[in-house]
Amino acid sequence: MEHARVTSNTVSVAYAAHSKGKSRDMSNTQCYCCKKYGHIATECPQKSCNYCKRPGHIIKDCPTRPSSPNKAYHAVVT
Repeated sequence: MEHARVTSNTVSVAYAAHSKGKSRDMSNTQCYCCKKYGHIATECPQKSCNYCKRPGHIIKDCPTRPSSPNKAYHAVVT
């Protein structure tokens, strides 16, 4: 077989595989709810409401907080 002379540009490509690896070291992470180390606020075992100050739920799920009406605005462009 004949080999045709082909002009080509050679491009070197480098890539690095990035893995999540092991879980994050939580011993230096401080929870902003209870100020203890080792977990974050979404996983805090001592959840407390910022509205009624009772433990066990967060302000979004507070039974004593009055619900805010959802305001919806409509715009018409002519």
